[in-house]
Amino acid sequence: MNNKYSEDYIKFRLCMKREKTVKKKLKNIIVIIIFLTFFFVILYWKVFKEDYPTKDYVKLNLFDIYYEEDFSIIILSESCHYFEFYTTKEQGNAIEIAYRNIETKRPLTHDIIIEIIRRFEIEPKLLRIDKIINDTYYATLVLKSALKYEEIDIRPSDGIAIAIRANIPIYVNRSLTKNKCETKSF
Repeated sequence: MNNKYSEDYIKFRLCMKREKTVKKKLKNIIVIIIFLTFFFVILYWKVFKEDYPTKDYVKLNLFDIYYEEDFSIIILSESCHYFEFYTTKEQGNAIEIAYRNIETKRPLTHDIIIEIIRRFEIEPKLLRIDKIINDTYYATLVLKSALKYEEIDIRPSDGIAIAIRANIPIYVNRSLTKNKCETKSF
């Protein structure tokens, strides 16, 4: 009987030891899950929910395109601010094709760019028209890859053609816009 008691006691002790080991492993797994959850929540808010800074910019929409003999005029506007610039007739046409959703027999360059961006799982975020130097406007196309933003130098006309196709906002540096809501005091 003493021998039987010893076997039962040994089994009991082994069972208790296994239970402690399982509890310890389970506790470690829970700690790891909590840590990973915390890490991914922070990553999500930092990377995926972060708004790209546009503090000194005004969000504008395509208002109109005017064609002259040798050039076109692109006008971006919102309730109080507007921005206009000159470009080639071809660029004006590319913007209008996107704006009016006109079907073409073959894809245009801007359509191909959008297709490449999407196939490589890059997300177009916004277009910024930043500055003017020596009568030339400079713009930046902001793209988001897996974990970071990329800024691409681009002509405003190309940027607008891409922004319309990608359905992303267009921001113009406030210093470049004209304010049609300001009242002039005499």
